[in-house]
Amino acid sequence: MNMVRCHIKKILFFEDCYCQIEILPQENYDYCMEQAKISQAFDEAHFQGLGYSDVLARQPAPHSICMLKLSEHALNTCLQSAQMIKQEVYTEYDNFSEPCEDMFAYASDSNNIILFFEKEDDIISTIWLSLDVKSAEDFHMAKTMLSAISSLGGLIIADWGWRFIELIRNEYKIAEYLNKRLKVFTAL
Repeated sequence: MNMVRCHIKKILFFEDCYCQIEILPQENYDYCMEQAKISQAFDEAHFQGLGYSDVLARQPAPHSICMLKLSEHALNTCLQSAQMIKQEVYTEYDNFSEPCEDMFAYASDSNNIILFFEKEDDIISTIWLSLDVKSAEDFHMAKTMLSAISSLGGLIIADWGWRFIELIRNEYKIAEYLNKRLKVFTAL
């Protein structure tokens, strides 16, 4: 008798990464561009050689992804087409690990490309990414994933650390961005 085994992997979530690369409704584009400029000016004003003298607390975007009323089923369908694997999410501190009850993830085989999400009553309330593009395969997976989720509606990617804000359907700009990440992560 043939049996297929489905393995669910475990992803570790670190709160410092929470929503650092967000997927948001495109209605936030101008707001996010302005926030990126504010962040750049703040960083320049507060940089002190090896660190910063203050921290900028970013406010939530005015238009939540909830407004799109995306179901987990819709997200699941598009991510399966991108060959992403659903995984359990855990948080870890000291030597203790516990599951994140309201957080879910889809990841590439390498676990370098991860889409995290939270939901409320089967409606997606946040989507954010981890994009450690370390190989051509990671580049392809990230590009395929972003292309797949662009089918869910008008969405932007807001990478606050890199100050990159773009419509995810702009494949040319997304490819440039992923190439830059590939160069940085392969140089580490």
